[in-house]
Amino acid sequence: MQIDDSRELLSGVGDEQSRPHWYTQLRQLLMPASEGQHLEARLYGRVLHIHFSPAAIAAAATLQTPLTIELELYFSCFVRKAVRFHAAPPSTDSLPDSHTRILDHVHVHFHPVTTQHCSMANSPDAPPMETMPVTRPQAFLPRWVEIDFHRGAWIGEYGY
Repeated sequence: MQIDDSRELLSGVGDEQSRPHWYTQLRQLLMPASEGQHLEARLYGRVLHIHFSPAAIAAAATLQTPLTIELELYFSCFVRKAVRFHAAPPSTDSLPDSHTRILDHVHVHFHPVTTQHCSMANSPDAPPMETMPVTRPQAFLPRWVEIDFHRGAWIGEYGY
């Protein structure tokens, strides 16, 4: 990656809005290519920083069908976050800003969900999940996602 003006990199250091931009540029300059690939995606108008490990990049390059990385945020009697991988494009029922394509066959999708009643058990008779109607989904959108491919399985985590 080339930066035309080195002052541009430092121009917004004190500005909260520009911090992700300069941080990403600096990280891309200092990070060796063998460290994987860093991408940025926009969901609900906010930037989501995505890092793919070298193994995840190699696995994504072999995909013949769409893969959706679902960032699930579950609200019930507790809050749970999970990264799920689906061998399908994002649902057409999804809100337009809730997903985007990040690689040829890879999409990322933010999905806040809830249930009608609280159930601590992770059993087949657990209450069905439904999309949670969030007024400001960008307030719950994570800042970063880490994606890896290990022993034939996709692995991921996200944070704030």
